[in-house]
Amino acid sequence: MTTLSINKLKHEPVIDIKESVIDLLMPMIDKAANEWESGNLELFNMDQTYNALHGYTFKGMNEISTKLYNNYHGFKRNDFISQTSFNKLYKEHKIILIKGTKLAPVWYSSIVFTKAAKNLLVKYGYKRSEYYNKVSREDIKKMIQELSASNENLTYRFRKLSYVANVESFSNLLGTDNEKILKPNKNSRLEGWKQQEIHDIKNNSEAEDTKFIDSILVNMESKPKILYHQASTAYYAPSLDTVNIRASYNMATPEAWIETVLHELIHSTNHKNRTNRRSKVIYSGHDGKSLEECIAEIGMLFSLRRFSDNAIDKSIIYKNAGAYLKSWLSKQSTDKQKVERLLTAARYAEYAEKYIFEPKDIKIVNKPIDKQTK
Repeated sequence: MTTLSINKLKHEPVIDIKESVIDLLMPMIDKAANEWESGNLELFNMDQTYNALHGYTFKGMNEISTKLYNNYHGFKRNDFISQTSFNKLYKEHKIILIKGTKLAPVWYSSIVFTKAAKNLLVKYGYKRSEYYNKVSREDIKKMIQELSASNENLTYRFRKLSYVANVESFSNLLGTDNEKILKPNKNSRLEGWKQQEIHDIKNNSEAEDTKFIDSILVNMESKPKILYHQASTAYYAPSLDTVNIRASYNMATPEAWIETVLHELIHSTNHKNRTNRRSKVIYSGHDGKSLEECIAEIGMLFSLRRFSDNAIDKSIIYKNAGAYLKSWLSKQSTDKQKVERLLTAARYAEYAEKYIFEPKDIKIVNKPIDKQTK
């Protein structure tokens, strides 16, 4: 079982991954890193991967793993079927997974009762089979009161490893009557924010740049201040809550400006009054820096799907991002660290991007991660 674990020294949440999964993902990451650098990989396009039988979209780390899988194996479809459904598909429809098919790893978040809570459930007369469907609300309230008195939690969350296969990996499915069992992606449209069209911004004034950035931040509930400077390096200053960038007319291309703006805006979501990643991850030292930079770059790439493919040349940004991510991942000394760094960054990046564009869809929890997770 794969669980979300805590590094007690750094308080940094990592995805503790089995060696077999690392061996599966590393060739995919290596291939993707090289293709990112060449600008050939549309890893973060509008067509998100999703569960074909239920229609829900894969998020964050699961989107990364399934996109890497599709790219590595050359699949064009973005819908997947969970391993837990294979037997049912065969019994009911004679749909069979093609022999020799490799599966893509995904992680599902599960909430379970703590040991202290289970002891109370036994005390209240519940059987183990009744824990998750027959416990009354009144007993839940009583349990919370009792557990709070002894500084114990009712539940904890962990991530469970599972596997999925692309729909192209099955016989007797695509192109047959069985295809009707496949559902569309429920989240195929990005609601809550009008997709931006980027016009010629080379002649924009700083005021026009600010107006454009404001259109990006229209749904963001707490906004950083945008400052313009002549320095070559852009940065986010947490103490002042300012995004410091060059104006678009001082950048080589519109793509470079958009990439920089989105990257720094993702950094700004780390503020203590926003997603507050700083309370969950120690950022001192090179290790914390590499994680935050990967979060900002992947968050920038997630944000690109909000913009029309015709508005900018995204291949330029993919190439730059590929080199950037490859550089930061190369700082990790083992394959395990590289995989964990990429997936952990993707998890936080999805949350950060959502905070900018659709903040009402997420719940802000500013408690340190080791206080939330057993």
